[in-house]
Amino acid sequence: LELFIERGFEATTMDDVADAAGVSRRTLYRHFPRKDDLVFAAPTGWLHEWDTVIAGRRPREPLYELIRRGARAVAQQIAGDPLPVLTAAQISRTTPSLQPRLEASNREWRERIAALVGAEIGADPATDARCTVTAGAMMGAIDGMLKAWAASGGKRDPVEMTDEVIRRLEPAWPTLIET
Repeated sequence: LELFIERGFEATTMDDVADAAGVSRRTLYRHFPRKDDLVFAAPTGWLHEWDTVIAGRRPREPLYELIRRGARAVAQQIAGDPLPVLTAAQISRTTPSLQPRLEASNREWRERIAALVGAEIGADPATDARCTVTAGAMMGAIDGMLKAWAASGGKRDPVEMTDEVIRRLEPAWPTLIET
C-alpha cells in the first residue's frame, strides 16, 4: 500500500510489490491474484467478520440489533488496525480505475443486508423495495461514516461513529421494513 501511495496505483507493478515484500511474484499472486486485491484486502476481511456475527444471531434478536452488531464488529476491526484502512481509502479515492471494484464491494454489502431484510419480512429482496431501501439506508450511513472517518485521518473512534450513524436510523427502522 505504501508503494501505491508513493508511486501511484497504476505505476506500481506486482513485481515492485513482491520485491518490496521480499517474496516471489508467484507467492504474491497466490495470495493476491489481482493488484486491486491488495487495496481491498481489509474490506474483504470485514465480510468474514460480518458473516460471523450474522451467523451467530441470538434467539429472538431484532434484525436492527443484529445489523448494528455486525456493523460494530467491522468498526472494531477498523479501530484495531486503522492504518491499512486509511491508506486503502486514500488509494481508492485517488485511483479512478478502482471505482468499479469499490462500487462492487458496496453493492455486495447492500445485497447482504437486503437479503437479511427479505428473510426477516418474508419478501424477495430483488423485487421488494423495502429490502433495497433499508439496505441502501444502512450502507449509506456506514459508507458516509467511513468517508468522514478517513477524511479525519482516523482521529475519531470508528466504533463510536458507527454507533452514532446506526442510532440515527433507528427511528426510521419500523417504517422502512413495515409489512
